[in-house]
Amino acid sequence: GRSTSYNSGGGGGGGSYLKKTYYGAADMQASDTLNFTVGAGGAVTSGNGTVAGGGLVGGYTSLNTHKRSSTTITTFSNVRANGGGGGAGGPAPGEGTSNAAGGAAGSAANGDTNTNGDAGGDANNAFSTGGGGGDAATYDAASGAEGGGGIGGPNGINPDGVAGTAPGGGGGGAYAVNGGDGAVGGAGKVIVKAYG
Repeated sequence: GRSTSYNSGGGGGGGSYLKKTYYGAADMQASDTLNFTVGAGGAVTSGNGTVAGGGLVGGYTSLNTHKRSSTTITTFSNVRANGGGGGAGGPAPGEGTSNAAGGAAGSAANGDTNTNGDAGGDANNAFSTGGGGGDAATYDAASGAEGGGGIGGPNGINPDGVAGTAPGGGGGGAYAVNGGDGAVGGAGKVIVKAYG
């Protein structure tokens, strides 16, 4: 979130990962559809001079229905990969220099595989760098940056946090000085593999 003159903002949490195998129902046909919700990355709120801004929870990505034309064949219950929590903003002037906690890791539910993301990094003291965004559950540093958490704002010259990369990377928190802003998280992603 937007930082204050006292403390940097915490990084956003990384999104979770879910894998679900679905064998179909009522003899799945080529024209059938699987319907999903794809979560947006967590946004940031601006400070107003009294209360410092922080990050917002990232949206969830879910498997919702199997449809044939307008007829619903299967409705899935809470099959979702949740986004990470928003990082806290630093306290407003006069409110002290307590730590700004990073956002909680995203968690997944009701898949065959459910893997949590990483929590966002805390901003540990006054005039520290912003907390780093948590990596998504799918992030693999050796194979590319997809799902990586953004770094926190490093200093007063470059106070803004760096956005997380899709899918699911948490946004970096802002450095305390010069009105830096925290960064948004990466959006969710759906991959469908069909066999048969």
